[in-house]
Amino acid sequence: MKILHIIPGLHGGGAETFCINLCNELSKEHDVTICSLFDIEEHMFMAKALSPTITLITLHKQLGLDTSIFFKIHQLIRTGNYDSVNTHLRGLFYSALAIMFNKTNFFHTVHNMAQEETGKSQRLIYKILFKLFKVTPIGISTKVSKSIQTEYGNQFNTLIDNGTKQLEPTDQIEYVRQEIQNYKKNLKTKVFLTIGRIAYQKNHKMLVDVFNKLLVEGEDVLLLIIGKDTEAGDPLLKQLLQIAKPEIHFLGERQNVSDYLLCSDAFCLSSLYEGLPITLIEAMSLGVIPICTPAGGIVDVIRDMENGLLSTDLSSDSYYAKIKQFLSLTAEVKTTLSNNVLIDFKKSYDITSTAQKYLNLYNKG
Repeated sequence: MKILHIIPGLHGGGAETFCINLCNELSKEHDVTICSLFDIEEHMFMAKALSPTITLITLHKQLGLDTSIFFKIHQLIRTGNYDSVNTHLRGLFYSALAIMFNKTNFFHTVHNMAQEETGKSQRLIYKILFKLFKVTPIGISTKVSKSIQTEYGNQFNTLIDNGTKQLEPTDQIEYVRQEIQNYKKNLKTKVFLTIGRIAYQKNHKMLVDVFNKLLVEGEDVLLLIIGKDTEAGDPLLKQLLQIAKPEIHFLGERQNVSDYLLCSDAFCLSSLYEGLPITLIEAMSLGVIPICTPAGGIVDVIRDMENGLLSTDLSSDSYYAKIKQFLSLTAEVKTTLSNNVLIDFKKSYDITSTAQKYLNLYNKG
């Protein structure tokens, strides 16, 4: 099968990670092309994870609305003879012309709650593409699938849970272990890790407030924050840096997140809304216990005190209570939670089974 995936860029993020992992898996037996609207720059380390069997095409998109991309995608699909085209993020918007004038089977992976995926005017365009041109939207979790039905119609019920590859330690793990040891007060310090770009959606302000409170109370904890923070003048990042206590460390982007996960006691996810975060299932693939807010598709994955901890709501008080509960757990209970989360990953979120579900959908046309 000849498959094309269209995504705005490979600069980092859950959708980009998923696209790369899925395409790598599909390319083992199929002809796969990834089209990045933006150029691939040296700092976009994710592109280096692409399998050499994948064809990578870039369309040299300019910032803002670039109308030339509509025609470039149309030409690419018209001449490419693809059996299936799968768009991600704003890739669907820029594929509108191609969708209207090509008979190729089109699919669109919705990586967030449908109402949060894009603006109102673009959602209107998406509804036209789904209803009149038979583009199939794919929900990445039960919650996302339901949001698609609410936004676009009950007939759009295709659901394929997000998946990722099993993470492994890199050759940098001993350096990371030493780095984190240098942050700790002593061997008993509990290390909490969160991964995600510095943005309102990820709710870092609440997370920092919770850990500030814990530290004032004398809890021996450490919070590591991995995520894009290159825009030092960003008001949110500036605010976080001003209020965070010394035991809260902003590490910027890291290519070897698996090493940091393996050196942490728990994975924190404090989001206000989500689809089904890749970072969550990456943590699950290593058996790292997640402590999450009940945002979006997270509630479809985490069952409180079965395979992680889930706060009752999005408030700081509720999340604080879950961190305190985690700190009180026995080693035996933590081992059970860790084992359960790893079992759930292997059962439902491994990229191998996810890719097979995508192939089954593509074959149905």
